[in-house]
Amino acid sequence: MCGRRQTAGGVAPGARRTRVDWKETIMADYVMNEPGILDFANGLFQAKDDKYSCYILIDKNTPEGQVEAKRIVQAINETIVEGTTNGGKNQDGTPRPAPLAGVDPNDKEQVKRLSLPLKDGDTDRFTRGEHNGELRKDVYKEFAGHWFMKLTAGNHRMCDEGLIRDKTNRPVAQRDVYSGNKVRAKIWFAPWSREGNRGIQARLNALLIVEPGEALYERRDADPFSGFGLPDAPGADDADPFSSMGI
Repeated sequence: MCGRRQTAGGVAPGARRTRVDWKETIMADYVMNEPGILDFANGLFQAKDDKYSCYILIDKNTPEGQVEAKRIVQAINETIVEGTTNGGKNQDGTPRPAPLAGVDPNDKEQVKRLSLPLKDGDTDRFTRGEHNGELRKDVYKEFAGHWFMKLTAGNHRMCDEGLIRDKTNRPVAQRDVYSGNKVRAKIWFAPWSREGNRGIQARLNALLIVEPGEALYERRDADPFSGFGLPDAPGADDADPFSSMGI
């Protein structure tokens, strides 16, 4: 089963605007062209504060990784611009305040103060917890030489909903989702403002396993039903989030 962390303005090319939830918050819909490496895969099955999440690592030293990072930065920048003027609507149709109102997207210092999803694994430091002040790459070695994004899935159990698939477009079993998988992700970038903090969030909409990849950590069977020989649960058949991923 899933490994334990396995402890541990316009729209950018490849992106389109979409409306989700009753709040009608406008997001940039982004699809990764190049695969990254899945990390903290257990977060897709073990919720923290009732939220599921994972990380994706992008190689800083390959042309493909560099192009992907530039595309992500462009999508984030355009989401910042959108967030300075557009807050979507409330359930009753009234407009919501723009979450990034007052931010000048062309002012680098203002943008630096935002919490942004794409970070440098070589320079990023923990700001809380037992590793406060330590470089992320010194705690988790695989972050060295990579950019990374934390993707939140909200309260969605991605496997159970058929939102993690292989390149044949088939939903995968939980045991096949682990840190080390090579994956492409479909992401919603969304501006947010909360308790004086503001930024851009990366929300995971769908995950495509391109290659199994080498496991980053020792895997263990976490499924109490693994010995019964049960078939995999069927995936969801609703509006297909994989339709734009070429599978």
